[in-house]
Amino acid sequence: MKKSPSPLPQKNLFDDYYYSMVPQDHPLMDIDRLVDFSFITEVVADCYTGYGRPPLEPEMMLRLCFLKDYTRLSDEELILECWFNFLYRRFVGLEGNQPPPDPSSMSVCRTRWGPERMQECVDRVTQSAVEMGLLKQGRAHVDATGIMADVALRTLRRVVLDGLAFGLKTLEKLGLAELGAPLELEYEALAADSMYWETPERRDAHVLACWQLLVRLADVYDGLMERDDWTGEQEDLVLDGAVMIAEVLERRAPRRKSERRDLLVSVHDPDARYSNREKHKKIFAGFKQHIIQDDESQIITRAIVTPANVDDGTQLQALVEQHVDVVGAPPESLAGDSKYFTSDNLDFLDRECIEGFLAVPRAKGEKQGMFGPADFLYDEDNDCVMCPAGEIAEAGKWDEKAQGYTYYFRKKQCEGCPLRERCSKSKQGRTVFISARRDILLAARALKDDPEHLAAQLQRLRIERIFSLQKRCFGLGRTRYRGLSRVTFGVQSIVFVTNVTNLVKLMRAEEAAGREVRRLCSRAA
Repeated sequence: MKKSPSPLPQKNLFDDYYYSMVPQDHPLMDIDRLVDFSFITEVVADCYTGYGRPPLEPEMMLRLCFLKDYTRLSDEELILECWFNFLYRRFVGLEGNQPPPDPSSMSVCRTRWGPERMQECVDRVTQSAVEMGLLKQGRAHVDATGIMADVALRTLRRVVLDGLAFGLKTLEKLGLAELGAPLELEYEALAADSMYWETPERRDAHVLACWQLLVRLADVYDGLMERDDWTGEQEDLVLDGAVMIAEVLERRAPRRKSERRDLLVSVHDPDARYSNREKHKKIFAGFKQHIIQDDESQIITRAIVTPANVDDGTQLQALVEQHVDVVGAPPESLAGDSKYFTSDNLDFLDRECIEGFLAVPRAKGEKQGMFGPADFLYDEDNDCVMCPAGEIAEAGKWDEKAQGYTYYFRKKQCEGCPLRERCSKSKQGRTVFISARRDILLAARALKDDPEHLAAQLQRLRIERIFSLQKRCFGLGRTRYRGLSRVTFGVQSIVFVTNVTNLVKLMRAEEAAGREVRRLCSRAA
């Protein structure tokens, strides 16, 4: 008997009906139409072995990651919406009767892909924009913004107790609970003491007892570190516990004047740091996003995530170099605020033939009419400095850290000077620092009132719009994750959403002008 041919797969009868109710002019539908997300399959191919159950479609997972930041929903909230929100189901690519994945799949996906794959997604979008002529590679801007950590800011006592809890729990994981049992009894008594603050004497004694208990726990870990019979996993646990306790103990040391310390903020996010003290800015605990952005298209070509205590100026060279790796050419000019005005950065821009428009910081006392280092005449050949009153200081002392010479004027030279009020309020003589790259700094300062330089500084303020968009719409202000690697993934994901959103607006403008536009990230030339 002849078999009848197999029936063709039928499309779900409800798909067309329900998806017809999705507004086609919604921004998500424009993104779905103009962006090809299928490139992710190639990017994450090495994350899957080919054994076991087939993984969830990488394109669907990338769309879910995009939608998570676009809507500012949690994993659970987003998956719940994907059960009944037809717009989200249509964007993700779910059929009418297909259930969305479990929320835990998104966490597994982020861990498996890592920040490197999400960075590759950002690079693919940027390179596609260059190919389509949407990124002009003219002037670029650099800047940084703060990201608050997902931790509660604890008192010093609470940080010490958290360090104790972490160390004792690690001993349990190692199967050495009996080793920490006596310490745990003391820890529980200290943690349960809610009246330690009644008197200053009792408070000081309580905090001292916490420190002493942590030191004893550190001694236990010192003994464990000397053993050589650990497995690889056990060795990692011992090292993590010892490092965490050592970082907590660093907070006990008194702070020296003008010293920048790299101190632990919370045991729950050991990579977060307090920001450096800046005028007119509040100190926060967390991380920083450093970006380089194309001026005309407003596209972020590279983003770097660091702890909050890293200076902005130290990241300029890395940002420019990575911009070149992605785009293929350096920007013609670069604008940045005064934090980037350093001799290293100016020298780097000069070597790379990039015109720099970096804001010139005010010299100390300049606003009050005080003399700065630029007002002193420097004679490199004779190793001396002449002040505005004609006095000379000789034999400068080399400062290896600051890369320059410090010259000291004697007290007798400054006494009775008619210009003393504008020079120094010190009872001793004036001190002047001369940078080894003084010529570069003076040449850059001479251009601060140039009309083109002033116009570039005004134009640079456009980068604040990107930070505002990221924080107001995509949740960059406070991270959802803990640990530098996971925070970096979250930031790169937000950069991906930001760039795609801005590029789709540019592509729609091209369509409105009657020009043909191909899909972003598509393989077509």
